[in-house]
Amino acid sequence: MTIYENIRLERKGKVATLKINKPPLNLLNTPLLQEIIEVLQSIKEDKGCRVLVLTGKSDKVFIGGADMNEMKNLNPQTAKDFITLLHSAMKSLRLLPIPVIGRINGYALGGGCEVAMACDLRIASERAILGLPEVKVGIPSVIEASLMPRLIGFGWATDLLLTGRNIDAKEAYRLGLVHQVVKNKKLDQTVEDLVQKLILCAPQALKAQKELIYGWMNRFLDESIKMGIEAFSKSYEGPEPKEGMNSFFKKKPPSWALDETK
Repeated sequence: MTIYENIRLERKGKVATLKINKPPLNLLNTPLLQEIIEVLQSIKEDKGCRVLVLTGKSDKVFIGGADMNEMKNLNPQTAKDFITLLHSAMKSLRLLPIPVIGRINGYALGGGCEVAMACDLRIASERAILGLPEVKVGIPSVIEASLMPRLIGFGWATDLLLTGRNIDAKEAYRLGLVHQVVKNKKLDQTVEDLVQKLILCAPQALKAQKELIYGWMNRFLDESIKMGIEAFSKSYEGPEPKEGMNSFFKKKPPSWALDETK
């Protein structure tokens, strides 16, 4: 397994865990972003991996944001290069063909909040803090910040983006920015419970469902429905529908739901 300087990749059975490990604040800079893109490509190519959990190795920080030590020296061209690289990392996350769980264990600010929004499912510790404070330091929130109006609605997104204020985990849950908030000591078990729910689902069906969810974002209703019809039909090219439905009637788990490590 490749050794990375700023991240830790762990694999247990069908689940990979990617931990950002750039203390003290896990700030996103060019070397870290390049490592993230590389490791996500390796996960994409790993046919045995069914779920990815993304988190910070620190107990208090998910991702503290983009590294202003790098950003303060940018010019218009290098700024474009940097933000394009940042988007490439987040796009790689969104387009990963398996579900991605954001385990938000602490501060998720700026680019860190955008990384969280690029995850499919988000579980936050009660001590998590989220926000997009870029306007306070002279730049707009861009790229995956554009997911925010889709996640929490135009009104609340306008509030957070224009004021740059941070919110705690409870408010993030109330607005719909995270799916669950739990006590920090229960964070790992809650993530594991969600992982097990995903493992019970058919892998090719999950892949198709994720593609549809993100494909629907850029399409009108009629086109989205047509896209879904094609995906439904294509699912019958493989064995999952027959095995899944036969297993349902026989009241036994399908092959993809079995724990192969036992």
